[in-house]
Formats: sequence, C-alpha cells, structure tokens
Amino acid sequence: MKWYTAKCLYRTHFHDSTQCSGILGEYRYYLVMGDDEDAAREKSVNIARNNAHGYLNAEGGTTAWIFEEVVELHEILAPELSEGVEIFSEYIP
Repeated sequence: MKWYTAKCLYRTHFHDSTQCSGILGEYRYYLVMGDDEDAAREKSVNIARNNAHGYLNAEGGTTAWIFEEVVELHEILAPELSEGVEIFSEYIP
C-alpha cells in the first residue's frame, strides 16, 4: 500500500429563501492510502463526498459545501510518515 495526498475541490452555495446568492471555492487536502493511484482516487472521492456538509448561516439561509472533484493526486515517496516528512511539493514559475 502507498500513501497519497488528494487535493479536492469544494464549492459553497449560499441560499436565502428566494435564490442562490453566491459561490465560494475551497481546496481541501486529504491523506489517503491505496494499492495504486486508481484505488487512492476512489478512496479520495469517498472521503471528500463524506465531508460535504451544510448549515444555517448567520443570515438565516443555507450554506452548502459541495464536493466537485479530485483535482490532483500525488504519491508520497517517503518510506515512512513522521513529523517533518515532505508530503508534497510543486514547482512554480
């Protein structure tokens, strides 16, 4: 089994009594284990879907966090997970 980091995209939908008044996005990162990338992606989707939720906001409307997709999935190459282990890096221009 291998460890992976999964970058998942959520969108919030703010609803008042008459309309959807806005959308906000958020990336959430999950640590998942799988035999291969396909298994890890499937687990990531299940974890992300289970973490979607909604609540009543301060204006009395509903805020719903909705999972959209696994944006990226990266294998963690460290042989063992412990404090200070690099789990992900990316080059930037």
